[in-house]
Amino acid sequence: PGDDKALASAFRKSNKEQREEAAKAAKQIRLDLIQTFRQELKPASQNYAELADLPDHTPDDYAKKQARFEEITQRKDLWRLRTLANLQVAQFFIPKTPENRAFICTEEEYRDYLTGKRHPQSQAVARANALGVKERFFHWFLDFPDILGIGGFDCILGNPPFIGNRALSGRFGNHFLNWVCTEYAPAGAVDLVTYFFRRIFDLLKQGGFQALISTNTIAQGGAREGGLDVIIQAGGSIVFAVRSTPWPGRDALEVALLSIFKGHFSGVLHLNGKIAARITSYLDSDDTFGHPQRLAANGGQSFQGSVVLGRGFVIDSSTAQQMTKVNPSCTEVLFPYLNGDDLNSRVDQSPSRWIINFGELGLDEARCQYPEPFNRVLKEVKPQRDLVKRRSYRENWWQFAERCPGLYRAIAPLKAVIVIAQVTKPVAFAFTDSRQVLDAKLVVIASSSAKVFAFLQSNLHHYWAWKYCTTLESRLSYTPTTIFETFPFPAGLSSSFESKLEQIGEHYHEHRRQLMLKVQLGLTKTYNRFHDPEIGGTP
Repeated sequence: PGDDKALASAFRKSNKEQREEAAKAAKQIRLDLIQTFRQELKPASQNYAELADLPDHTPDDYAKKQARFEEITQRKDLWRLRTLANLQVAQFFIPKTPENRAFICTEEEYRDYLTGKRHPQSQAVARANALGVKERFFHWFLDFPDILGIGGFDCILGNPPFIGNRALSGRFGNHFLNWVCTEYAPAGAVDLVTYFFRRIFDLLKQGGFQALISTNTIAQGGAREGGLDVIIQAGGSIVFAVRSTPWPGRDALEVALLSIFKGHFSGVLHLNGKIAARITSYLDSDDTFGHPQRLAANGGQSFQGSVVLGRGFVIDSSTAQQMTKVNPSCTEVLFPYLNGDDLNSRVDQSPSRWIINFGELGLDEARCQYPEPFNRVLKEVKPQRDLVKRRSYRENWWQFAERCPGLYRAIAPLKAVIVIAQVTKPVAFAFTDSRQVLDAKLVVIASSSAKVFAFLQSNLHHYWAWKYCTTLESRLSYTPTTIFETFPFPAGLSSSFESKLEQIGEHYHEHRRQLMLKVQLGLTKTYNRFHDPEIGGTP
């Protein structure tokens, strides 16, 4: 965001051509540069070693040691290396706009700076160093040359910051997010703690340890694939882990505790307080044969519900009745609106509210045919949509942000569909009427089959969901792509067996529905009581 697309495209093309041109000589240049940089860092490493030996027992000793440190950091040879490091990282933080053209460094120019063909004095260099100060670029090989010169740290302990993936760009900007996603590929936009795990592992010497506190999502989804999986593939061994434990002093926050060894570990492994034969990137001890793949047979059956983006679309039943009383045709654009909270909390799992849904109607059609709902959306939704970044959301303000036409086409022939709250404590599915608007916080399975329901409600699917899900606090986040589409439904069953499963699914769902009505508890509370050991499995 904020880049000039044409300029960015031109630089991308230029850099690609320059890389291809230099590819043949790249290996030799890399070897030469490594030797050059080692030689340049050698005096600084010696200075740091001497600094470590200086006494610091008195305030005077400390002042002298601090002065010596400042002197070392201002070495001219370190300035050159720091400038080269700043210049590389700064390219992510400079907007690709015409007014910044002079500050953008290309592949070829940077190679010339590296090899000494070009002296690091230019507008691009000045901007990079200024950004280095402003953004506080930190280059470990310059600030700890004596440590990294011997291979890295022996041990790093820490409690890295937890910042969710969606909050990263808001907190640090898109430039920072772009840099970490590039630097730590294949990790995409994940919790900040994942990048700390990767960086710290790189800083360890062979045979070193890192022991960190993390969010429990470190072993889930993209964080696992871009974090722990990469570390294990690079030769790391998880030697101690607590997969999930409450964080003292803050309600609902679950953390994981991990210790990782850089290399093959031959000692005793500890998992969740017990000795284990192995610890996988899922922070369990199961035999693993890779990660599950999305199955073609499951494609086109699971969907996220509608992303509405506008509180003004939602109305109560009395408002809906009033609109239809004034204009009976409003029934064509007013629908019951089911969300995850209704599904899990209401005794009869019915929608508590209604919603205005103009579907694919154009602006003039919506205004002329349904003036009452249209005027409400104009007043309550448009001001909010005018402030959003995405152009299509602003321009089509009277429609849902994501209308999900594929979902509603798939369920149109069905009277009922299977749904689950996207964020839920119990892995609990239910049948619901297909002729309503289903919220984005619901995952919808385009099936009315009690046999499919029986499979989804089984322990097999329960454990599959918890293993391959991500979590929010202590609740499961059910995602169609990683859970439903990867789940291997049994195939080749006899017709009699399938008929039996159909009966089981129907009986289970109806028994649970009647039980909820009898005890007047919603889905979550019903399962909580069912699994309460003090009650003994009886609500």
